[in-house]
Amino acid sequence: MQSIFTRKILVCAVLAAAALGSAAVSSAAETRIYGTVDTGFRMTNVRGGDTTFELVSGDNYSPAFGLEGSEELTGSTEVFFKLEQGYSVDDGSMTFEGRMFGRESVLGLRGSFGTIAIGRMGSIGSAAGTYDMACALDPFGAGYTDAGIQATMIETSRLDNAVTYVSPEFAGFKFTAQYSNQIGYTESSTESSHWNENTRYTGLGLQYDIGGLHAQVMFEREWKKHSDPTDDAYFITGGISYDFGFLTLYGAAQYAKNYGAGSQFGGWWYEVSSEDMVNQNDSYMIGVGKTLGEAWLMASVQYMNGKTVAGEDVNRYVAGIGATYNLSGRTSLYSALSYSNADGSLEEAGLDRTVLNFGISHTF
Repeated sequence: MQSIFTRKILVCAVLAAAALGSAAVSSAAETRIYGTVDTGFRMTNVRGGDTTFELVSGDNYSPAFGLEGSEELTGSTEVFFKLEQGYSVDDGSMTFEGRMFGRESVLGLRGSFGTIAIGRMGSIGSAAGTYDMACALDPFGAGYTDAGIQATMIETSRLDNAVTYVSPEFAGFKFTAQYSNQIGYTESSTESSHWNENTRYTGLGLQYDIGGLHAQVMFEREWKKHSDPTDDAYFITGGISYDFGFLTLYGAAQYAKNYGAGSQFGGWWYEVSSEDMVNQNDSYMIGVGKTLGEAWLMASVQYMNGKTVAGEDVNRYVAGIGATYNLSGRTSLYSALSYSNADGSLEEAGLDRTVLNFGISHTF
């Protein structure tokens, strides 16, 4: 594994040198290396069970390094690229084994017509990547284990073989459309030459921003391949936030169905039998965020009513508080505390628990 990682770093260095060299030739071209480093500790107490204390990475920002650049083609149009990989700070392993740029790998055009990107990228509901819309719904930015909206709402994922279009802003409105011809959640999810034997994805998102108001709605669908007997999965998510100046209020809701069996998005991230996997959910969140000097204070409450593949009704209630504090423009401390009450197969999966996160993040 070490030799693979070393070779990939060398390739990155060669690409960076080539890109920087071409930037010197053309003043209209720009390339930069960037990244995030995030590490900390997580303490988890499961009701009636054990308390664990772990060194983890990514509770605030997911650790990543990458290359991105652009070149002006005309006065109003430019070509751009973004190549990004994820890793774990605690052990140095890559997040996506078998992929050099598993987080994002795109080439695109942007101009007065909007933005078109082609490659591997996060879906609009993934809480990951350039074209995500979900993080804007949550004062926690979809992080901190149970404190973020991922505790009660399904996030979709990164997409292989994808095309994204983002419209220009018009009267506060912006539209995003995505299509993937094979989602590729796992490395073995290869693209078939037969279109209907690929697990495909479509996503449509509309957002509106004016003054302190942000509102959005997303519709996502996973089209199962023809040989898969399970129904297509779909996800409808919406939310609103308003910045009053002294604080920001958040609200979000989701209805999702048919993701518990055969979905390449993987459903929930806890381990249970396939019959106990939640397959449908109605979820709600209200939250608040406030800037206080160099600190960002956040709190939210969430509720999810779900149904498992076997038809069992399950519920989960989550409350969370947290804060980040900027030590500089690139370095911050963070901490969050969440309490979760769950029943049925969710309780059996250890989701009836209290979680404390604290750590440090740095960007470069």
